[in-house]
Amino acid sequence: MSLVLYEKEFKEINECLNNLLLGAKAKSIFLVDKSGQLITNIGDTVSFDSIALASLTAGNFAATSALAQLMGQNEFSLLFHQGEKENIHISVVESRIILVVIFDDRTSLGLIRLRVKTAISVLSEIFKRLFVKVKKEKELIKSMSKKEESHPKPEMQTPSKPLEALSEKQDSTKDNSQGTQTEPEIQESNNKTSEQSDRFGEDFQQKAANKIDNLFMD
Repeated sequence: MSLVLYEKEFKEINECLNNLLLGAKAKSIFLVDKSGQLITNIGDTVSFDSIALASLTAGNFAATSALAQLMGQNEFSLLFHQGEKENIHISVVESRIILVVIFDDRTSLGLIRLRVKTAISVLSEIFKRLFVKVKKEKELIKSMSKKEESHPKPEMQTPSKPLEALSEKQDSTKDNSQGTQTEPEIQESNNKTSEQSDRFGEDFQQKAANKIDNLFMD
């Protein structure tokens, strides 16, 4: 899990480490997460591969923690590696952060321990405040997610037809109803047509008979 840092706390951490660097006359200082993530570093960092050092420091501390558990202890809060020219002092801050101080013969182990103890006190307060802030933000995000789940967005509904379209439809229905004849009206129309045809036939026959009479009379 990655460590979340805010600008305010990050500046306070760097200020604390800078005071430690100057007060202890150290060569360089690294702050590392137990997962191997490099948080920050100050001093002479050109001589070291910072990423590799952070990863190896975390692995080293994990190994010594396992050794401490074999001996019936939770962990070793402090580690010291002495070299020919340079030494490494490793300590834990708030059970998650590893403070690595690299120093040479320009200073003493006693001064390093004294200054580191003071720095750990300051760093502990900063990280406590930071962890509380991160926890509150996570709870807030979780709460907001639950609210969104309990109040889903309403589904989109198909918009109703405009009033003009409905009016046109009603007018069209009305026109169709007026243009359509009922069955009695159709029957009456047919009867009128039949009567007109009969009268036309009678008139035609009468006119034809009159013409024939006129021919014989001539």
